[in-house]
Amino acid sequence: MNKKVCEILSDFVDVVSKNGAFLLNIGPRADGSIPKEDAEILREIGKWLSINGEGIYETRHWKIFGEGPTEISEGRFGESGRKDFTSEDIRFTFKAGVIYAFALKWPENGVVKISTLRIDSDIFLIAFGSSNTALTAICILLINK
Repeated sequence: MNKKVCEILSDFVDVVSKNGAFLLNIGPRADGSIPKEDAEILREIGKWLSINGEGIYETRHWKIFGEGPTEISEGRFGESGRKDFTSEDIRFTFKAGVIYAFALKWPENGVVKISTLRIDSDIFLIAFGSSNTALTAICILLINK
């Protein structure tokens, strides 16, 4: 059973936010060709990375990986029995003074709430991404006083 692209991307961002490595299992046919469905998934992931890759490539985990109610079991078969991500599940990556926040499921009302980033902290929102199909990075700049 193939997962939807948005589920793959949510799992991918969850792993990256924890400084992990993500393996995509794309099985070529005996002749070396990639099945059409798998090729389409790879193209969609590539499109997403062309927009949101700044929050993925060369990033590190931040001081916390994220927030939200969904618990992920560690290990090889950790996704069996796991509940779907919710719009409260946010994951963070970090690079060069910038925090990237990813909503693992876009909220129906379009409003992302990040409780980890308090108003009284040295953090300012510098760009905001939105999406109604797949998760999009929210770029946040850390300012030192």
